[in-house]
Amino acid sequence: MPPGNWHLTLVFLGNRPVAEVDTLLRSFNEAYRHTLNFHFKLSNLARFRNSTGKIVALTAEPTRRLDDLFEITCRLLHKNKMEFERRKLRPHITLGRIKKPTQVRTEFSQPASINLAVNKITLYQSTLTESGSIYSALQETQLR
Repeated sequence: MPPGNWHLTLVFLGNRPVAEVDTLLRSFNEAYRHTLNFHFKLSNLARFRNSTGKIVALTAEPTRRLDDLFEITCRLLHKNKMEFERRKLRPHITLGRIKKPTQVRTEFSQPASINLAVNKITLYQSTLTESGSIYSALQETQLR
């Protein structure tokens, strides 16, 4: 994946009507206005444990600060009456996807030590194309 597509997903919303997104955008900055920026550590490079094994990612253990950011996001969505599948936060940054995961039987896990600054939060629109997703920022707010 191109570095410009690297991001940490808190919640995936799927396809939404424009009116829902517009409502969310109006309260986006307010939801995060008291949130402080922070750092967390990506500690492992591995095939990400998802249902298909296609993702190669840098992973991290959740931290209190990351959990707090996740909870703020969930409250924002709840306040705006947006249904979403609430899953446990599994922080990771997808670096690539394996096109034919059934042909790759090798599991790997490589320790990493990458400190990542979390200083803004962005609501992205994802457009799926044959060559991968294209991400467009709809709203971005800086953390304090």
